[in-house]
Amino acid sequence: MYPELSGKIALVTGATRGFGRAIALRLAREGADVIVNYRRSMSEAQKVVEEITALGVRGCALRADIGKEESLDKMFEQIRERFGRLDILIANAAFGVPGKLMEATGKYWEVTMASSARSFLNLVQKAVPLMNNSYGRIVSITSDGGQKVIPGYGLMGPAKAALESLTRGLAYELAPKKIIVNASWPVWPTPGQPIPFPGRRR
Repeated sequence: MYPELSGKIALVTGATRGFGRAIALRLAREGADVIVNYRRSMSEAQKVVEEITALGVRGCALRADIGKEESLDKMFEQIRERFGRLDILIANAAFGVPGKLMEATGKYWEVTMASSARSFLNLVQKAVPLMNNSYGRIVSITSDGGQKVIPGYGLMGPAKAALESLTRGLAYELAPKKIIVNASWPVWPTPGQPIPFPGRRR
């Protein structure tokens, strides 16, 4: 369905389960080599890698806490050594503290913003130098909480709003480099329907 993805190198953060895992497998089915980022469970990451390699493409698991820049530095150095480039970045991983805004603490703010918004900027800044063939696709995974009030969503709402603003700004700055930056809302299809790949311009 997306022949242009064949042979591309993709990084999916938070790819061990849920929407991240689904995206990683879809990219593999389209012929892309997929880097599975994880933070905690190596065994879960390896299971996804096994599913990816069973589809006839390369896969590897790389550990990194996306909320910590030094951890990202190590991961991108490994990507450079193993693959030499990066074509696709899917920023799926996020972490936040739910609850009422009036009960949020400064620590909760820092943790949520670091992992859900600032991490996206850090990821893009480190990924773009590896996108050196006049091709790049970057997708941030957001949610309705960036645009609407969701009771109990807490600081994730402001973090997602910041993520969407960053996405728009980066799309403008990177367009001259032929790097397309989009945001996507994870909407699961009905049973039996394929999961849509969110990285294509519509």
